[in-house]
Amino acid sequence: HAHGSISKKAKITSLSESVSDNESDSEALLGDAEQGHHNGNENNSNEDEQQPTNMADVDDPLLEEIALSLDEPERTGDPVSDKLALIANKLWNHKLSDDQLKEKSEKFPRPANCDKVVSRRVNPEIWAKLPRAVRVEDHKLFRVQTQLSTVTNLVVQATDMLLKAKSDPKVYKLMT
Repeated sequence: HAHGSISKKAKITSLSESVSDNESDSEALLGDAEQGHHNGNENNSNEDEQQPTNMADVDDPLLEEIALSLDEPERTGDPVSDKLALIANKLWNHKLSDDQLKEKSEKFPRPANCDKVVSRRVNPEIWAKLPRAVRVEDHKLFRVQTQLSTVTNLVVQATDMLLKAKSDPKVYKLMT
């Protein structure tokens, strides 16, 4: 303490007093606000008794709307077959290996007229000049794009099969 600094105990006491002063100021301001609110309603003594003492307890329509929106359940459709749901949930939680992804994209190639549903690589000249961290992130994004394009192609092909089957009167009868 020879360097003229304030002791830890003095600092703590000072901070404690400062917090107490701030709390007292806040309470006084809230008290004044509540009194001013109550004074404006002198003619309605019954309403004074029903007024909340804490401003946080006021029924605010915005707060009600937010609270209700948090309780809303997620909108879902009709259930699908249990086995199909199990497959979908498994695929969502476990990523396909590079080999599995390659196998799927080879088994179900992109339709010829879906030329935009592809993963694009960065130009090799640009790639060589990118910092390693950027290349790592780009590779991760490329992998996600590849998975998404493979799945999109599968959905497009499955939908196309359904459309073709729908045009067959025998199959259409089974579907409806």
